[in-house]
Amino acid sequence: MKQQLKQIAEIQNKVRTELSALDWDADCRSYVSAQAIQDSANVLLLQAEGYGVNCTTVEELLLAEQCGFTGQTILFSPDSATAEGFACANRLQAIIHVHEAAQLNFLVENAAVPQTLCFSPGGSTKEQLAQEMFRAHWMGANVFGLHARLSESGEASGFAQELLETANGIRSEVGLFIGFVCLSWTYYV
Repeated sequence: MKQQLKQIAEIQNKVRTELSALDWDADCRSYVSAQAIQDSANVLLLQAEGYGVNCTTVEELLLAEQCGFTGQTILFSPDSATAEGFACANRLQAIIHVHEAAQLNFLVENAAVPQTLCFSPGGSTKEQLAQEMFRAHWMGANVFGLHARLSESGEASGFAQELLETANGIRSEVGLFIGFVCLSWTYYV
């Protein structure tokens, strides 16, 4: 029991330290990878600290639902797109993250385009990213986000600032509403 309490205290300290890097935005939410969570008690701990959960499979979406995560506290970021995954994410009103144009095409062909979509800027120019967002807008999306996965040693505040600058550029140049920047932490708890 003493060891478990020590582990919980260590996780809380780590989580609070990482979230403090983003304290310049009171509405900021960080997402932890569902596959990295190895203990249900840790899920509740992270949820209490304000974390969301980043799911890559239908099974992880269902686990997130069972743990009490709802709506935009769930980020669905599939490694491979399936109609079942997108349908489940839509049912849960999760944020759907598309990694590339092919995933957006698959979403359009196999499920409803949600009002909120998240995109990865990695590998795309700001113009390409804006073009994909504009295409999604014509298919029903109204709110857009930018997503980046940070490693355990990632510099959150500097990278987040870059994403915000990209978001502001797209908003001012194209007129789309960039409602959030989503950072996912990858570490094991």
